[in-house]
Amino acid sequence: MGDIFLLSIRARSARVARLLKWKLQRRFSVGRLQKALLIRSKVNFKRFPGLFIRFFDNSCALVNRRIVPLSNRIYGPVLKEFCMI
Repeated sequence: MGDIFLLSIRARSARVARLLKWKLQRRFSVGRLQKALLIRSKVNFKRFPGLFIRFFDNSCALVNRRIVPLSNRIYGPVLKEFCMI
């Protein structure tokens, strides 16, 4: 958790494309590479006393070059280690 990686944008729905401004449509077009921060993972995450935490799906948040999230909200559960920053 908390790893930074590059991902390729695969698809974009027509409904989302209408909501995005023109400048953002170019930025998030299909096939572009974008940095992302891993926030949920199916792989077990171990905490100090031997407690293992595991999520049902993988999830990431898009970030810019300074590792600042591009969005204001993250929906769903997040580890408390992210909230301490």
